Amino acid sequence: MTWLAWRQFRTQALVAVVTLTAVALGYGVTGIKLHQLAAASGYPGCVTASHCHRFVTAVQASSLYPILFFAAMVLLYLTPALIGIFWGAPLVARELESGSFRMLWTQSISRTRWLTVKMVLVGAAAMITAGLLSLIVTWWAAPIDAVGINPGAYRFSPVRFGATGIVPIGYAAFAFTLGVTVGLLLRRTLPAMAVTFVVFLAVQIAMPIAIRPHLRPPVIHSVAITGPAMNIEISGPAQMLVMASDPPIGAWTIANVDRDPAGETVEQRAPDACLQNSSDACTTLILAQHLTQVLTYQPANRYWSFQGYETGIFLVASLGLGALSSWRLKRIC
Repeated sequence: MTWLAWRQFRTQALVAVVTLTAVALGYGVTGIKLHQLAAASGYPGCVTASHCHRFVTAVQASSLYPILFFAAMVLLYLTPALIGIFWGAPLVARELESGSFRMLWTQSISRTRWLTVKMVLVGAAAMITAGLLSLIVTWWAAPIDAVGINPGAYRFSPVRFGATGIVPIGYAAFAFTLGVTVGLLLRRTLPAMAVTFVVFLAVQIAMPIAIRPHLRPPVIHSVAITGPAMNIEISGPAQMLVMASDPPIGAWTIANVDRDPAGETVEQRAPDACLQNSSDACTTLILAQHLTQVLTYQPANRYWSFQGYETGIFLVASLGLGALSSWRLKRIC
């Protein structure tokens, strides 16, 4: 059974090997040059602002590195989706649609073993592929990641978080088992591929918005704005945010608001005195409101725990989908 599963999967495996080889060569060669450029810029971990500036300027002077960085993010988000569509959805749906499963099930192989071998083999290949791609891109982008104004918060950003570390492994496993399950339920390959893509895209959008910020209770820090030592941030149509303290270095800021003495969130337009850089008049107007800055954030040292939690969620979901697929297969005539 293992040999048969491998023969059916060898074309996809070859495509994965060729893709990994091409990515490793392309990003390996340019990555060495990128790391050398960082060292030549006097940038050993961004010790000073001038070191960072020289490195960033050198990177931006070449159009190659920004393009490769963007392409890497697209690749790491696209890979799990493609695995679910082209590896997961047809895995069983194709057999059910063509009727070839009847011949297989008349042999000594049970339905459960048939499905388990196929899912374990292809699922392991999916996780290895996503893991290796993430490892290559994470190494390549390390100098760029480290020169952000707030590197830790940048790693936590919705776009970057899902394309670094071990999370792509969880995404790949989930997308694959999702495709298998949808294929079993619909029994038609093309509709299963379409539904898998839509559902997985919805999960990728919902995760950073509705679930990730709450994987651990955030830290809530309140600071009364009582003195002239304050930062004023004006954005949008003269919208103003007054801050008595900045978010900690590397923190993922979830919310940063001003509240009045009644505890209500204050959303106000910046007074003319603040827009005209009249510091004394601006300070007087702000202090008269007795505001409190409420900062909600996830500390930088929670990055890897969040990576572990999110990956664990998708791995557990994958096991659940695998169990559902096995249960559904037993009820197919």
